[in-house]
Amino acid sequence: MTADTIRRNFVLGTVQIGMAYGALNARNLPADGAALVAEAENLGIGMFDTAQAYGQSEHIIGQLLDKRENHPFEIVSKIDPETDFLNPKDVLMSARASVRRLGKPLYGLMYHDPDAVRHWRDGAGEGLQIARKEGLCQRIGVSVYT
Repeated sequence: MTADTIRRNFVLGTVQIGMAYGALNARNLPADGAALVAEAENLGIGMFDTAQAYGQSEHIIGQLLDKRENHPFEIVSKIDPETDFLNPKDVLMSARASVRRLGKPLYGLMYHDPDAVRHWRDGAGEGLQIARKEGLCQRIGVSVYT
């Protein structure tokens, strides 16, 4: 597998950077974000998955990437599930906050709520579509487990 294939196909989830998370987290502390970012770069991983609901993850990633010149990472983030996805102003405010914390436009921006799929044509899609038109993200969607 080439480094370019890895960069395009592997995404590192970052919930463990922003909060204590994971079955193997015996210390019950957030992971060392600097070490994870450095290892991701060494392995050729080119994308991070984060979310507003992941504690301080966006903020920490933004600070770490700000210190790395010409970093190769793209970022996908998810709107806080408490945001009213039917209110485009709320969605835009939330999207702008993610971009501000991360320090760059997002590759992808998604809802973290399966109900957004059911209500996409009822207005849920509008806020993300406006965010994309404003250049806050390249791709939009919904992250669901059901």
